[in-house]
Amino acid sequence: MVILGGTFSSAYGDIIDIEKFHPYVILEGQYDSNIYLTKDNAKADFITIIKPGIQYLAEGPTYKFDLDFQIGAYLYAQNSVNNYIGYRGGLDTFYSFTPNWKFKLLDTAERSRNGVTSFSLSTPTGNVTTTSYNTGGGLFTRNLFQPEVEFKFARDSLVSLYYRNMIYRDDENSTSNSTDNTISPRIDYWFDIHHGISFDYAYIKADFGGSPSSGQSPDWTGNSVAGRYLYRFDPRTTVTGEFRITFLDYEPPFPNYSVTAPSIYLDHQFSPTLTGRARFGWFWQKYSESTSPNLSESTSPNVSGNAFSDVSGPVFYLGVKQKGQKTTYGLSVEGGYRFDYFTASNQGLAKYYQAEADVTYQLMRRVSLGLTGAASRDEYGPPRPDIQDNYRLVGNISYQPLKWLKVSLEAGNYSQNTDIPGFGYRDNKVTLTVGGTY
Repeated sequence: MVILGGTFSSAYGDIIDIEKFHPYVILEGQYDSNIYLTKDNAKADFITIIKPGIQYLAEGPTYKFDLDFQIGAYLYAQNSVNNYIGYRGGLDTFYSFTPNWKFKLLDTAERSRNGVTSFSLSTPTGNVTTTSYNTGGGLFTRNLFQPEVEFKFARDSLVSLYYRNMIYRDDENSTSNSTDNTISPRIDYWFDIHHGISFDYAYIKADFGGSPSSGQSPDWTGNSVAGRYLYRFDPRTTVTGEFRITFLDYEPPFPNYSVTAPSIYLDHQFSPTLTGRARFGWFWQKYSESTSPNLSESTSPNVSGNAFSDVSGPVFYLGVKQKGQKTTYGLSVEGGYRFDYFTASNQGLAKYYQAEADVTYQLMRRVSLGLTGAASRDEYGPPRPDIQDNYRLVGNISYQPLKWLKVSLEAGNYSQNTDIPGFGYRDNKVTLTVGGTY
């Protein structure tokens, strides 16, 4: 999608007020070799997609209002029973009442049959990127609503409070439904230019709309506290020591457990366009003896049977990001433990390893190329033990022949191997997109 159009501005120091309003339409033709993401008897189809939308942006020194919303008709050539009206929208806004007080609001909404989707989410084990594998091609809706208020009492020091409500509903499989309600206060305080501390607390209420005996994930309540000490060597390098402890209380008969996770982060800016981050830490998970009579002394996830085992192991992350005039890329490797909740699977805590790379190259002024590759392994324990290997390779080329017109071609291969008999898939997609903006 190309965002162009007229603006009006007025001087306000070094910042200007801008306003943009753009209707647009996107036409897509897609070939999907496995629309249900099944292991056997894969069904292919051609899908025609028509997505009109609007974007509105208003921004100034004390406010921002950025709205983008599109509604789409998805028409299947062979499997017309899957035809549906979907939508996708996002709102990113803030308003500064005074130089110290700021109100923020984020909201994202989606109705789709997308097979593989990723989104960022803060969980009791920290901030993670969660990937939802919607096998079966069910129609779902997801909405994330997050208001936040912030008071800045010094240059880098502030207190904030946010509330998050995220709703996931599968129209064709109620066992995947989930609701997340989280409230989280935070304080950042810098003693001087080099030394700072940070604390946050999160209360999370996870509701899956039923009982485990009927196939739903168990409801749980989380309490998570984290403290950090930050040392800024210079404007380019910061070291952070973090200690996080989390308590998760599950509905019977599933056992409660606690997680202790200390970590050290190193952030460094190699150049104005190249940044890097490293994280090293440890993860201790311990089940409550009063709620888990089947504990063993194993220190690795028990992925067979029904016994619950304590878990411990390292967590790590190494990543770099480059934003150049012609080339933009990101490389990362990571491993540790993360939650798979509020997705199509809701499989709980997983031990994982993941590598990802993406690069965009501006071949000519109006032509760009992109390539993304990712591989991950997720090891899930009880209540639904499983080992999943996921792979993704996507390439695209885009061409902008006119200021208001953009054409792109994308081809992707997606696959999943799993221990569960009859599950796993391989999928190939090719999508031609034509987008016009007024």
